[in-house]
Amino acid sequence: MLRKRWLSCGEKCTGQGLAFLQVLLISAVNGVGCAIYVFMQFFPSQTGLWLTHSASYIWLVVHGMPAVIYLLLNRTIRSELSAMVRGIVGACKPCRAEKEDEVWL
Repeated sequence: MLRKRWLSCGEKCTGQGLAFLQVLLISAVNGVGCAIYVFMQFFPSQTGLWLTHSASYIWLVVHGMPAVIYLLLNRTIRSELSAMVRGIVGACKPCRAEKEDEVWL
């Protein structure tokens, strides 16, 4: 019954599912990072160098991953970014009409 309802709701469920997936992925990365730091606080002598390095790496991932997740899963952000990049690239190209009008003596 749930499967039939999921398949019948179409685009609305797809958007809600992707939004939920974005939130879930970002929260999971944050949760892992927090768990490592809490573990390091309670057991400081047992944590090795590898745990300190992994905690630092997770801290970087926590702050960089939301942008990647949004770009991968959010169609609106992807289309706005591609329009912005096309505008920047289009503004940087020299105009061919200006070069053709130049007269060299």
